[in-house]
Parts: sequence; C-alpha cells; structure tokens
Amino acid sequence: MLYHYTFGFIHPAPGPPFVAGLGVFGVEMFFIISGFVIFMTVERTRSIRDFAVARFARLYPSFLAAVVVAQGAALLSDSAPFAMRDFLANSTMVPQLFGVAALDRSYWSLLYELDFYVLAAVFCLGFGCRRPEALCTIWLLLALTARMTASVLNLVPVVALTAMPFANLFTIGIVLCRIHTRQARSSTWILLALALSMTIFGPAMGFWWGISAELISTSGYAGLILGFTGLVWFASSRHGDWLAIAPLRFLGRVSYPLYLVHQAAGFVAMTYLERAGCSPALAIGITICLAVAAAWGISAGIEYPAQRWLRARFSAAPAPIP
Repeated sequence: MLYHYTFGFIHPAPGPPFVAGLGVFGVEMFFIISGFVIFMTVERTRSIRDFAVARFARLYPSFLAAVVVAQGAALLSDSAPFAMRDFLANSTMVPQLFGVAALDRSYWSLLYELDFYVLAAVFCLGFGCRRPEALCTIWLLLALTARMTASVLNLVPVVALTAMPFANLFTIGIVLCRIHTRQARSSTWILLALALSMTIFGPAMGFWWGISAELISTSGYAGLILGFTGLVWFASSRHGDWLAIAPLRFLGRVSYPLYLVHQAAGFVAMTYLERAGCSPALAIGITICLAVAAAWGISAGIEYPAQRWLRARFSAAPAPIP
C-alpha cells in the first residue's frame, strides 16, 4: 500500500526512494506464497470440481465486490463515464484478454494466478501427478528458453496462458511446500536451485513489460528473491510460530480484499483528502485505515459467508474453511 500510495500516486515516497520503490516486488512474494498454498491445497483435494469450486468460492465473491468499489471510485474520479462493456470485462477477472483496461491496476496479477490454478488442477488432479519435480523442471526450461531466444510480441498468448514469466516463483513455493511436508528428494533441491538461478536475469516485469528493471540490479533482485524464499520457509516452519499474532492474523484474513480495493479507491480517497487540505502523510494514513476497514467489511460480510455457502452448495465433498 505504501508503494502504491507514494510511487504510484502524485507525491514522492517518504524515506529512501530505493527502499520504498522495492514495494513493486511485493507480487513476487505473493506468487511464492501462492505456489506453496495452492500445491498444498491440490494435495488435499479429491477432484478438479472440488478444486474449482473452492477457488471460485475463495476468490470471486470478494473480487466482484471489489469491482463494484473500483467502478464507484472511477465514477467519483472524473475519469471516463461508466461503460457496461468495461464493467463486464473486469468482472471476468481477466479484462486484458478482452482488450479492456482494468478498473484497478492491481488486477493484472490475477491472470497469472488463474493460469497457475489451471495448470495445477490439470496436471496434479487431472493427470494424477503428485510429484511435481519433473513437470516443474520442464516448465522452467520452457520459460528460460522463451526468455533467452524469443521475442516478447510473439510469445504474448503463450505467456498469458502458462504464467511463464513467474514460473520460477510459483516453483519456489511448490518446492517449499514439498520441504514443509517432508516430501523433498534430491531432485526437489535441484529444482529449487534452478528456480533461484533464474533470478539472475532480473525482474520478470522488467523483461516482459519493460518496467521495474531500473529499480534494482540483477544481483540485488536475486538476493531479494532468496530473502523471500527464506522468509516463507521460516514462516512455514516451527520457528515461525510466533508470527501468528492477532494483528498479523487479522491482516492475513483480509489480505485478499485489501489487495483488490486499496489502489483505485485509495487514489480517489487521497485526492479528496488532499483537496480538503490534508498533508500527503495524513492523507496516506487515513487512506490506509479506510482501505483496511473496507477490506474487513468485504471479508466479514461477503468473502467468508459466500465461501461457506458456495462450498456447501456445490462441492462434492465440502471441507471446513481453516
């Protein structure tokens, strides 16, 4: 949030620009965590149907609420008038596939997240592959080949459908899950080394879309991803039990709706606050509080109630929500 509310808005970030600018790489941490969690979920799921229902119930109700919030923010921001086509395209979670700009720039990562879900469901549940080392190695080698030999324009459809730019990050999460569940073999550690070695090329966003590359050196990026890897390992081990304190558990509970609503609506809130005479620092503080409150409202009022109902209604074998 601090990155978006400073670097992404109209005033400079407080503190050292280099440190604040690293907020753009928070999505890398998210993809590593996703690889860990989704692979663990797949291992505990019986069928593609149950997996699809669980993921839809987890993601879509909150997302639809966030789209309504983002559309409302757009109407309040003196931007383009309401267009039903844009709203409907955004409601699919992947507006870029329809040539429509996202109402909130945070939505871009959802395409790659959904790509990963499909790949995990097809190979782990559809084909019954519960040892991912060989498939992940092929995935990484394809991503490496594409990055080294092919042009970006020719690969856009493939990139969009295979999560290729972030394959190594999802793979790191999968490997950490294997280590956590004591299923790691020698090939698992080799796979981890391969995934980490791909960070020497620098940020995926810098290569594929020409952004963020100037914020960090390739060696610095490799060190950052290594740090993220160590942090996820630590948090998932017995050494990280002390992190399960109430404030962090609360933020974890509302993290998904917070990710969805904080940016577009936050920019509108800060604009109004600064027009009303608030200093940038005060506007940022108030906006953070408003974003957390909105995320909590969506989580408590929509996300978890809808998740329980959808799972109970459509899953073949309903599972309790942790």
